[in-house]
Amino acid sequence: LITSAVGLTPETLAALDQAGLDHVQISIQDSEAASADRIAGYQGAFARKQALAAEVVRRGLPLTVNAVIHRANIDRIADMVKLALRLSAKRIEIAHVQYYGWALANRAALMPTRAQLDRSVEIVKAARARLGDRLLIDFVVPDYYATHPKPCASG
Repeated sequence: LITSAVGLTPETLAALDQAGLDHVQISIQDSEAASADRIAGYQGAFARKQALAAEVVRRGLPLTVNAVIHRANIDRIADMVKLALRLSAKRIEIAHVQYYGWALANRAALMPTRAQLDRSVEIVKAARARLGDRLLIDFVVPDYYATHPKPCASG
């Protein structure tokens, strides 16, 4: 289950768990509540997502934190890794915005600088070395800075 946590209640999660759900990924927009709420577009998003994450872990389901990275939050990647650890996540996906649709139209506001991206790469490398198997860290850079193009979808 991949969710923004909007509309997902503990009761719905319980029903999904009973039906065989084996993994939950929750998108968190920032490590700071005010910024996370602003980026998510609703007041209380950060608290709601933390509560849902706690319920996922309480149920014994593996939790992935999806941290969507852009210019407004890139400097807090290390804090997002700490947040994933506090939430008892098994994995964090640090995924820079990919510039399609709405993101392409807002690229100038979202695209990090090359210096910001380079720092983020170093932060992720250090976190991987420090944490080892304790937290799996997936890292997706923006297409504009990728070394190689992404594989084609559907061939």
